[in-house]
Amino acid sequence: PLPIDRCTNVYTEDISRKTKFCSFVVTNPCNPVRNNSFMWLSQYKHVDSAGRLFNNVGDAIFAGLGGGGGELKKFEFLKNYKFCLAYENSSSQGYTTEKYLHAKAAGCIPIYWGDPKFERDFDIEGCIDARRFSTPEELIEAVRKVDENPALWLKKYSVPALDEPRRDLTRRVLSECSRRLLKLALNSEEGLDK
Repeated sequence: PLPIDRCTNVYTEDISRKTKFCSFVVTNPCNPVRNNSFMWLSQYKHVDSAGRLFNNVGDAIFAGLGGGGGELKKFEFLKNYKFCLAYENSSSQGYTTEKYLHAKAAGCIPIYWGDPKFERDFDIEGCIDARRFSTPEELIEAVRKVDENPALWLKKYSVPALDEPRRDLTRRVLSECSRRLLKLALNSEEGLDK
């Protein structure tokens, strides 16, 4: 439900809403790397957790039974934060979920961990790359460096989630995947043009 232009453009008018430090929106408790990052970063400054895991802000983004609309509540919630812990459930090549895009669309600097080839699809300069951090000190120092330097924060903020070449590549890949699925479903090349 988020407009694509929130991922391809940067909205500087949203900067004035950035009054809070960092958000964390997670339900699945099964990733110790992600869980530790929340604990570690909380040693530096308070991190607001709006998901079911480590929740410390109440039900601000809960969508109720069956979900639906939760993405928009999350989007509005994230707009108030300078940073967002955007860790995937696991680290696997090609596994990138909504976490990075939601954070960037809301104008947060994502602190990203997950896909080992993440920069193939996204510009790594627009986030804090946490994939190689293994200690609290590494994570805290990387975030502190950006947090205490407004020019560096603005530089990362100014990198959209998707640039034109990557957006076009994604469209071509999805188009080719669709073509191949249709070919399988139709059991021939005939009829693809229809």
